[in-house]
Amino acid sequence: PGQLRLDYDAQRTRTASEAFEARSGNCLSLVIMSAALARHLGLPVQFHSVYSDAGWGRSGDLLVSNGHVNLTLRNHYGDGRVRFDVAEAMLIDFDPPAPGQRQYSRVIGETTVLAMFLNNRAAELLAAGRTDEAYWHARAAIEAEPTFLAAHNTMAVVYLRRGARAQAEHVLRQLLAAEPANAAALANLAHLYERQGRAQDAAALKERLARLEPYPPYHFFQRGLEAMEQRDYALARTMFEKEIERAAYHHEFH
Repeated sequence: PGQLRLDYDAQRTRTASEAFEARSGNCLSLVIMSAALARHLGLPVQFHSVYSDAGWGRSGDLLVSNGHVNLTLRNHYGDGRVRFDVAEAMLIDFDPPAPGQRQYSRVIGETTVLAMFLNNRAAELLAAGRTDEAYWHARAAIEAEPTFLAAHNTMAVVYLRRGARAQAEHVLRQLLAAEPANAAALANLAHLYERQGRAQDAAALKERLARLEPYPPYHFFQRGLEAMEQRDYALARTMFEKEIERAAYHHEFH
């Protein structure tokens, strides 16, 4: 009582004021809110993108990769010549690692955080079927930070949903030129080639993807559903348990 109580809510990426009003948000919303509060107090802020095994969510036939961010607050009375001093810093993480678990991250700029926010909104709009609005958010994300490649992939999906296959292919090929092992881009381009009847090109991409990602998102879950249809419940349970092993907190698998 008397303190700010927050709930984790991944349904929608909120602005700082929206997250404060709702007292809830996903990790990106809560990090943005924390940064706004810190800056009001004159505290320097440093954003981090955390390396983790990407979890996946699904809305209809749309797969969404989940990342994670946190931030560090600096003591503004500290020595400004020191770039980072653990003794003068506090890490704020709304999904902290388990005790004993090491966490690896990289520093990201505010333009990347803005691109992440806009990209999240684009994905949420896509899931809601609001493709035109998703386009403008994805475009704004790319303009905010051109090196944030997830936004390029989102833009390609927007083009695919609009039937603009030539534009989607152009974006995906550019993305793969910059990041040849991007699994999402490979999967989307293979899907595009299949829809165009380019079976040989699609097969070559799927072979590359299989080497990178032998078991794609929802692989074991789908096998579990197929086993359920065949009334092989023991196999279904085994497949669902395998999916839970790599995505322990995803409700659909439970």
